[in-house]
Amino acid sequence: MGNRRAAVTMMIKPASALCNLACHYCFYLDTAAHRVEGSWPIMDQSVVEATVTKSLELADSVSFVFQGGEPTLAGLPFFESFVQTVAAHKRADQEIHYAFQTNGLIFDRSWARFFKEHDFLVGFSFDGTRKIHDVYRRDHSDEGSGRQVLRSIALAQEEGVTFNVLSVVTDLFAGNINAVHQFLTDRGIYHHQYISCMDPIDRDISFLSPKGYASFLKNSFDTWYHLFMRGTPISVRFFDNLVGMLLGLPPESCDMAGVCSPN
Repeated sequence: MGNRRAAVTMMIKPASALCNLACHYCFYLDTAAHRVEGSWPIMDQSVVEATVTKSLELADSVSFVFQGGEPTLAGLPFFESFVQTVAAHKRADQEIHYAFQTNGLIFDRSWARFFKEHDFLVGFSFDGTRKIHDVYRRDHSDEGSGRQVLRSIALAQEEGVTFNVLSVVTDLFAGNINAVHQFLTDRGIYHHQYISCMDPIDRDISFLSPKGYASFLKNSFDTWYHLFMRGTPISVRFFDNLVGMLLGLPPESCDMAGVCSPN
């Protein structure tokens, strides 16, 4: 008990690199293509048991964070079994948190109700507007995926799921940030996260320039600030952390803290 941590985060890729999208800028798809074993099978129940029991032994508060690839490809029964396993092993005073990043393609009411019941924080990968999203986020038939993602987000809102939208910043996205904020807030989406696009390993192509990213930061902040002053604030993780730091609070984002939490 003396070595127990206050908190630990377990980042889990239960479907490995499997994905039902083939996004043009996907660094993980690119990385998997350069590995001897591009993608591993769905996580076995014996691995789930070991992961859960060892995690619960480590800390008083445990966060299980599911990513991919696309984690929904592991199937809803996998996650139903996972939370049952956690419930069977956790102590009564132990805090459990769940987070889940998805492209939203096979999200339906069953998924929504499961996430709501078990208090998952769900991140939908959506690039700001359907038009921008469909430029790069395309399926294996090279069809855009924005319409389905927007349906999934609307369903999550209908079922009361806690969620945010995670967008990849490209030069195209950066040049349309005002339209992005307008599009999302018009649909009642007020929690935004942004990640800068990483260029592929061995292709002579760049999706995000330094100038584009600088423009994005400036214009995104201006919009964020004006919405706050207008009485319709949005949560942008990066700016929320900056405000907290100015108030003397430690940043919750590990990249801004300079050190990652135990993962």
